[in-house]
Amino acid sequence: ISSGTGALHAAMVAVGAGPGKDVIVPATGFMATAAAVAISGATPVFCDVDESMQMDPQKLEACITPNTVAVVPTHHFSMVADMAPILDIARKHDLLVIEDCAQSPGAKYKGKFVGTIGDIGCFSISAYKIIGGGEGGMVLARDQRLFDRICQLVECGGLWRQDRFAP
Repeated sequence: ISSGTGALHAAMVAVGAGPGKDVIVPATGFMATAAAVAISGATPVFCDVDESMQMDPQKLEACITPNTVAVVPTHHFSMVADMAPILDIARKHDLLVIEDCAQSPGAKYKGKFVGTIGDIGCFSISAYKIIGGGEGGMVLARDQRLFDRICQLVECGGLWRQDRFAP
């Protein structure tokens, strides 16, 4: 993908973020996470962080509205959000989890690499990131339909198939 922000935008489209929808993001970190929500037409809802500067699972449930479609824990400063309770809360409310891994590629949570824990993992590749190399991004998806939706946006419709976006 073109960038880490592009990866996040594609993930938002894949999960159905758009006008009238909310996506929960951490209250600290680089603005691309919240900006990707806004670019999709959805509203970013800011969740407080804990002492690790990651999304605070104890504050998450209070951020959920009837319009919430996803939660985006951002692993920053080579730290990892406490994913087990975040996933439990998300599953309880039928929400998808998009991991923003731009600042922590290669980090692990309970033996699992970030980006493979939630439903979608988004990464950034740039000259000033942990993974250098010009400018780019990468997206992982646990579900084929989510991955197909991501590819549809990334390829500007070049991979269009009649049933790709069918309910």
